[in-house]
Amino acid sequence: MIFNKLYTTPKELFKPITFHNGLNIIFAHKDENGNPGNSVEIDSQKSSLHAVGKSTVLDLISFALLSDFSETSSHRLYNAYEKKILHGISVVLDFSIGNTNYQIKRSFDHPNKDIYFGSLDMPRTPHPLIKLREHLFSLIFYRKDFPDSLNSYWYQKLLSFFIKVKKRDDLFSDPIDFSRNLSDLDFVPFHFFLLNINNSIPSEHRDISEDISKLDLSLKDNEKLLKENFKTNDIDKIRNMGKKLTASILKLDTRIAEFKLTEDYKELEIQADELTKEIKKLWFDNVVDRNKLSELHEYDKILPSDAHDDLDKITSIYNEVNSLLAGNIKKDLDDAILFRKAILSSRKEFADEEEGRLNSNILLRNQKIEAYESDRKKLFVELSNQKALTDLTNAYTRLTKLQIELTDINTSLKNIDKISKSISDKHDEHAKVLDKVNDYLESILPAVNHFKGLLSSISGKLFLDSHEIKIFDITETDTKQKLKISLLEGSIMDSTGINQVRTLVYDIAVLLNSVYQNLSLPRFIAHDGIFENLHKDHFFEFIKYIHELLDNKYEFQYILTLNDHDYFDEIKDFRQNNIDANTIIELTPTHTLFGMNF
Repeated sequence: MIFNKLYTTPKELFKPITFHNGLNIIFAHKDENGNPGNSVEIDSQKSSLHAVGKSTVLDLISFALLSDFSETSSHRLYNAYEKKILHGISVVLDFSIGNTNYQIKRSFDHPNKDIYFGSLDMPRTPHPLIKLREHLFSLIFYRKDFPDSLNSYWYQKLLSFFIKVKKRDDLFSDPIDFSRNLSDLDFVPFHFFLLNINNSIPSEHRDISEDISKLDLSLKDNEKLLKENFKTNDIDKIRNMGKKLTASILKLDTRIAEFKLTEDYKELEIQADELTKEIKKLWFDNVVDRNKLSELHEYDKILPSDAHDDLDKITSIYNEVNSLLAGNIKKDLDDAILFRKAILSSRKEFADEEEGRLNSNILLRNQKIEAYESDRKKLFVELSNQKALTDLTNAYTRLTKLQIELTDINTSLKNIDKISKSISDKHDEHAKVLDKVNDYLESILPAVNHFKGLLSSISGKLFLDSHEIKIFDITETDTKQKLKISLLEGSIMDSTGINQVRTLVYDIAVLLNSVYQNLSLPRFIAHDGIFENLHKDHFFEFIKYIHELLDNKYEFQYILTLNDHDYFDEIKDFRQNNIDANTIIELTPTHTLFGMNF
């Protein structure tokens, strides 16, 4: 992949930038004296070449290649958009992969959708951000022999290696650990992919280690939640609580099985009510019959023999009888008269017969009452045990509560045990991978030595001081990294300037290695101000080395943001032949990228 052109549309915020093979300089210099349009405000900026837009050019390239667009991830472009400079603006990047020319067009108004992409000989079609990242990943980076090249998640991580833009002060502090997007476990798989060195074992080690870390975190979270819920820091105590709950639930189940069901108690209650009604009816009938017996005895004593001829007396007798019967024997006057006449006409015979009948009825009723009361007593004994009913209700409530509590414990413990088992399995997998490390290092030694030779030749040209350094080593460690890349390390490697040179050497070596092996990688490197604060001799030697590569027909792009320096004029025609000839955009304090400060 190489760049062809970068511009904005529909408004042209800057002249289209055309890229070429070799060195591409984004150059900033002071305004010349007498530059038209100078003002007091402009004069105050002349001494500074900051904020003219050099880094922003690289930001625009990254934006076009689908970097995140937010205040934290792309603060310069985000600030420009907030100040309405980029409203309604789209960035267009033309680039080539192999023999195919592509174009990508991304709007600042809608950075995550409707991104137009396609080859130049076909109409461009809109794509959502994530899908287009996957597509670009397959075009730019995919290699079937590398596990990581199947994962488009690596797209932005890989791209950040090839476009290094100043977002932090330690951008060039370490060529291996160059990005906060990379974890310690990423380093070896990531860089081995760039170098086309088999990274299967480091990738397995990383994946398993990350899985273990995630499982460990999940285990801690689950254990913490369980401990908080049951107010103890001892998991074994919670397990014992589960066992005790299980025993309690079995006991409750047994007790509940011994109780009558609630519906049975209701049925008994209904039966008792029916028996009570029958008993009350029999009692009442006995009272009526006993009152009749009393009347028989009373009338025999007090009534004269001719009382049946006296209607008033008969009516009076009826009233008395009716009163004695408490209104429950409903006899009309004729019945009462006939009844009285019957008593008076054959008093002795009637009384004996009626008394026997009434006593027989009363006896039979008493027997029924006794039987009903016996049955009712049994019901009352069963129903009177209110504690059984209360216990049954409480037992079901308690059972439900214990079952919920046991379910919580068992579910949590089951999940914890499952995670623990997964961790154990992952450690077993990890041990198997680590057992392969020595054989693996032996297998990649030829590829490592090949790259070490390339790195040594480049470092010999760009490291000007004479000192002993370790060019490139892969060593085992006791840390979670397991394998560590040692790159251009020596006794003076704590110097900021030296670290910038280390980054320059390594990045150029990666670029040239991809050219030599024709790898699916970008053919460009973009460095934002890597030569600032370095000794001028490093810059001169680097330019010389770039010419050597171009003379040997290498095709690559090295994109550099560069401020003007007086030493460019120390060598005759150096500025003209190397700076001016390779400048793709020229910026000054009065001619900034967007024409204004943001």
